[in-house]
Amino acid sequence: MRMWPKIQWIASLVCLLMLSAHIVLAEEVESSTETEFCGQDGVYEVIKVRSDDSLAVREGPGVQYKKITTLAYNASGIQITGPITNVGKSKWVPIRYADYEGWVNRGYLACFIGGLYNVPVSSYESLNIQPFQQAFAQALNTDETWTHDVIQIAIRFLGGAFEGRTQLISQETVDLEGTERTIVTIIRDGYLDEIIRGERFRFVFDRQHTIWQLQTVERTWRCWPDHGHSEFTAIPCQ
Repeated sequence: MRMWPKIQWIASLVCLLMLSAHIVLAEEVESSTETEFCGQDGVYEVIKVRSDDSLAVREGPGVQYKKITTLAYNASGIQITGPITNVGKSKWVPIRYADYEGWVNRGYLACFIGGLYNVPVSSYESLNIQPFQQAFAQALNTDETWTHDVIQIAIRFLGGAFEGRTQLISQETVDLEGTERTIVTIIRDGYLDEIIRGERFRFVFDRQHTIWQLQTVERTWRCWPDHGHSEFTAIPCQ
């Protein structure tokens, strides 16, 4: 019984060391060789940081410098105030955010786009909806609530929640002679994936009597810097 406090203390120390190692590795992530440049007056946002984490702002370029403050996982309005400084395999930049000035790892910043709906779309790929239609028919027979709402149907098709920074959903009604049609667009951005930055989905529904029937689903995507295109297109990222 006397050994328990010591064992507990050692376990706590191990957990603390593991947590510290995780933080250091996050800040020392290898930055892209081709980082986005948003222009002289460009504004940046935090990327690739989980919603339960934050990005450290330090007094100098590197984790050896004292932390001044932290930026939330979804912070935007960040300005880069000077050139990149290489620190090992990572790149650090001086920034200004609100009343703070300091340094952050460049790998966690990207150009802030005021509206994801304005990102160009050049092509889509069609997705197979037959397996989902079978599951939808079964749910419809039991009158499940989500089968009566086109947005809920679209989210169910995508599998529910996702790990990323932003999700935008829009619904548009299209006038067609004799057909009530609705188009749902879902844009997901800021994926934690190292290559694909985000995806855009387009769902077409037609109402038949009182039932919304899914007609088509199309998907397109965009890449992180140094991994391909920044617009939405069906070309593979690198």
